[in-house]
Amino acid sequence: MTPERWSKIEELYHAAQEHAPRDRAAFLTAACNGDAELKCEVERLLARDSDGKILDSPASQALAVSPGDKLGPYEIVSRIGAGGMGLVYKAHDPRVNRTVAIKVPSATFSERFQREARAIAALNHPNICTLYDVGQQNGIDFIVMEFVTGKTLDQLAPQKGLRLGETLSLAVQIADALVAAHSAGITHRDLKPTNIMVDEHGTVKVLDFGLAKLAQRADGSDTTQTLGGLTETGAILGTVSYMSPEQAEGKAVDPRTDIFSFGAVLYEMVTGQRAFRGETPMSTISAILRDEPIPLSQLTPEIPHDLEKIVTRCLRKDPERRFQNMADVRVALVELKEESESRPSAKLAAVRPNSRRAWKWMGATAGVVAILSAGFWLLTHRHAAIPQPFLVPVTTDPGYQAQPSFSPDGKQIAFNHSSGRKGDKLGIYVKMLGETQALRLTPTSTVDFLPAWAPDGRRIAFRRGGPEGGIFTASALGGSERKLTSLTTTFQMSWSPDGKWLAISLNSEKEPGIMLIPVDGGEPKRITNPKPPAEHRAPAFSPDGRSLGYANCAGRFSCDVVIQELDSSVSPQGSPRKVTNQGVFILALTWSRNGDSLIYSATQTVGMVPYLWRVGADGRQPSQRLELPGPGAYAPTVSPVGNRLVFYRHIFDPDIWRYQVDGTIAPLIVSTLADYNAQYSPDNLKMVFESSRSGDADEIWIAQADGSNPVQLTNRVGRHQGAPKWSPDGRWIAFDSQGEDGHISIFAVEATGGQPRKITTGPADDFIPSWSRDGKWIYFHSSRNGESQIWRVLFAGGVPEQVTTTGGLASAESVDGQTLYYTKISTGGPLYSRPVHGGPEHQVLPYVSYRAFVPVEQGIYFIGRPEPESFQLEFFQFSSNSSRVLKNIDGRTYMGLSVSADQKNVLFTKLANDSAHLMMIENFQ
Repeated sequence: MTPERWSKIEELYHAAQEHAPRDRAAFLTAACNGDAELKCEVERLLARDSDGKILDSPASQALAVSPGDKLGPYEIVSRIGAGGMGLVYKAHDPRVNRTVAIKVPSATFSERFQREARAIAALNHPNICTLYDVGQQNGIDFIVMEFVTGKTLDQLAPQKGLRLGETLSLAVQIADALVAAHSAGITHRDLKPTNIMVDEHGTVKVLDFGLAKLAQRADGSDTTQTLGGLTETGAILGTVSYMSPEQAEGKAVDPRTDIFSFGAVLYEMVTGQRAFRGETPMSTISAILRDEPIPLSQLTPEIPHDLEKIVTRCLRKDPERRFQNMADVRVALVELKEESESRPSAKLAAVRPNSRRAWKWMGATAGVVAILSAGFWLLTHRHAAIPQPFLVPVTTDPGYQAQPSFSPDGKQIAFNHSSGRKGDKLGIYVKMLGETQALRLTPTSTVDFLPAWAPDGRRIAFRRGGPEGGIFTASALGGSERKLTSLTTTFQMSWSPDGKWLAISLNSEKEPGIMLIPVDGGEPKRITNPKPPAEHRAPAFSPDGRSLGYANCAGRFSCDVVIQELDSSVSPQGSPRKVTNQGVFILALTWSRNGDSLIYSATQTVGMVPYLWRVGADGRQPSQRLELPGPGAYAPTVSPVGNRLVFYRHIFDPDIWRYQVDGTIAPLIVSTLADYNAQYSPDNLKMVFESSRSGDADEIWIAQADGSNPVQLTNRVGRHQGAPKWSPDGRWIAFDSQGEDGHISIFAVEATGGQPRKITTGPADDFIPSWSRDGKWIYFHSSRNGESQIWRVLFAGGVPEQVTTTGGLASAESVDGQTLYYTKISTGGPLYSRPVHGGPEHQVLPYVSYRAFVPVEQGIYFIGRPEPESFQLEFFQFSSNSSRVLKNIDGRTYMGLSVSADQKNVLFTKLANDSAHLMMIENFQ
């Protein structure tokens, strides 16, 4: 930004202050003469005082609430103050007897408010304020967060600055929080002392990600473009005294802007003074752009020179000359902290020797102290010199990039990818690390996934979908393909180190288990033969080929890692050895490079986001969760060369939408977490839905039919609660719940609340309930006989009975109660019917997406998918035996479909975000 431009902004800023607030808009419109950016800059400065807090404007007053008022279930206790986006309140959640903080955004920032919620929801770190809930009531958006007690950093620091030890302790925690945020692709952009809280135990909480910037690549150019167009070029955001120069000039920013702000905060912690000061916001900005702060050593002579170097480097005006990532800043601070703590805290008492013997004693003592000190220095600095792991993105393209596999030299990654564009099928791609472009290996006409790079580096195995699919290999350079087997798998595959065998877990329900496929021809070799409903999945050869690790699952969702030793002919030797005891849903696993541990992707509850875990191959210690990868981490793979681990991060955010008979569709229930499986009550007054907004697990929620006043109905019946269905009389809600043993059972709870009643028992997985039209029976899916079939049980209690014999998943009775409709495939497939009391099966529809169908008297409402990335709401009419499209849906749908009794409204689930990207941990040990 030119000096002339700054002068004009400053001139208009002072001139506008001479006008009453209600007249400023008209004055600026005339004075800016059509320059919208200029008007925007001045208005933003006027909206903030020197600390960046929102003034009590008419807009903020309109959104104010008073003690005793309610926002959703939350009771307002008092107003805490105002932040960079709106008003903040202390509130009480009576459901869990918890004090919370509620932020209500100003009208100006209502869209940006959603970005704040998404930013915070993506983070899970002890030094970052926790997000509990997001809601809306009477036109007021609000976000519910952890209530942090303590003092903000500006209140804590004295006028002459903090002591060195306290400064470093707090600074390392702030750096930890920023490393976690940057690893998740989030730039804070408003770091300042008032956004840093310190509790009575000295624990830091970084608050207010209100200006957080979600990193997203756009057309291969700006790798940190702001989402949604909420920040226009030239807009000045962030608190003036802690802005980076590029932020003050309205340029594109990246995590290095937080490094500058961190340097400004650290400067103030040490000296008690701001690094950049001015009498007005404009003069402060001028200081940031042109002036260097007073050197720390002039204000605080006793500080270590290394700390001054850290602060100076953080405050470089040119981003290229700053620290390039926050992980490096953290390492420097940790080393300095360790060094300062190793110094003696007190001087030795003076000793006046009385004899030559005393001098000799003192000399010997000094020698011993010197040797010990030198040894301690070497030990501590050797430890500090170990490179710290940090997270970097591998792919940033739109769409879905997943299932990575390292080349043997560790320089390339194979993965499956689809951009999400119409007609773009899932394929195998290869990318050189450090380069931007990836090359498609398999044809565009096939659906290919689950790549596994051969040890010789020449071939890549993969799974191909479709009738002619199976397991294939292709040249790593592209071109020739060869089919190995028609057997299929839905989990990772693993090559033996000698390249002779490919381990897969079979899809077959009747004969599950792990098979070794001979790559150069011959008979497959069975390694495991579990008895259904048990299954074995995700096999991984150890680096020396002498062991095979895999997930041993008592049921589909209750797994542990086991190791099977192999002899020289890769035959099982002895019994498999269990190394974990969690009973979790394991999705993939890999071995560490030296074979002493296994890293696996798992979630403790069905449907919740997974984390990466690590367990020693000896199984002597409990598994440890890896925090650096964060939530949503899948499919880890370790580089055979170097210290690298790659995984993919999945972002999944479904919302509930409503279709009305006039043809309009609009979102009805929206949050930054998962909301889906909505069902109207029989009287159309309420709705029930499944949501992860409570934070720990999916729970069942009830709201008004228009989506207002959501209230949590269940509270940790088990690990996970889902698939709610109203009873025909509206008194009960059936749902499935995963117990602590990992198995899923059917429960029912009164719609008014109370203690849920368990309907099904036993070691099987029973889920997706539905009611008979007379309310006497509950249908459900079960694998209790080793096959996926539909069963039913009397609601009053009794022995379950099997209904289908050819497979079944989600079911619903016809209006007259004579016909049962059901699907067999979770993601989508044909809809079948059969008489309730027995008879032949009949295919009704060729495709229903995600079990989304509702029988009514005249026909069936359902979500169809005419093309791979195209979804539409349709109605199949019994009388004409044909379907008509009610509405094309722009975007992907998910589980849940419900039709109001008058058939004027339809609830369905639409994905706000369903994407995946590869991430890499450098210096993984």
